[in-house]
Amino acid sequence: MTDSRTRLSTLAESDWTLLSARLSASEAAVALAAARYGLVTSPDGGLPIALITAADLAGGPLDPDRDAALPAAVYVPADYTLHDLTAPGVLLLLDLPGVHGAVVLSDRGVPDGVIPSEVVDEYLGSGAHRPDEIRRGAVGDPGDGRLGGLPRLPAVRVLCAKPGCRYPNDLIEFAPGDPPVCANPDKTPHQLRLPRR
Repeated sequence: MTDSRTRLSTLAESDWTLLSARLSASEAAVALAAARYGLVTSPDGGLPIALITAADLAGGPLDPDRDAALPAAVYVPADYTLHDLTAPGVLLLLDLPGVHGAVVLSDRGVPDGVIPSEVVDEYLGSGAHRPDEIRRGAVGDPGDGRLGGLPRLPAVRVLCAKPGCRYPNDLIEFAPGDPPVCANPDKTPHQLRLPRR
């Protein structure tokens, strides 16, 4: 098994393709016949809105307004290691309904590969993972001698599953018992609803 310091960029599968959200389920199925994963692109650009497999096509077309919500896409930087990927906050993101793995982003912020959930499960099940000791001072870890700066955090893009909403929400953390308010500026404020497993 790979050790905890292995960079995700070396583990990322290249068996994925970009899919337009405007494809029908049959068109997407043809594209996914040659790839294990599909990254569904947002109609308005930006990062893909979902990481899907052929099994997700049973819900109908890829259009974000369809009745069945698309699974979330979790994003991690390419220089993350397996250890970084299995930090508690990231594991909660990977455990969102329907998530198939993590999309690895290059230094330019574009998708560079996919780390399947099975890789994470295998690593955690191997016994090689040793969680960090939690040490906190008044302003963080007292042993942290690094200068502050913009953190490079994992993120998840999930479409709100509330009927009529389907707005893409970008989260860097998630508390299962306390979902945030959906970021849709065009709808009455409501809690973010997740797709069902």
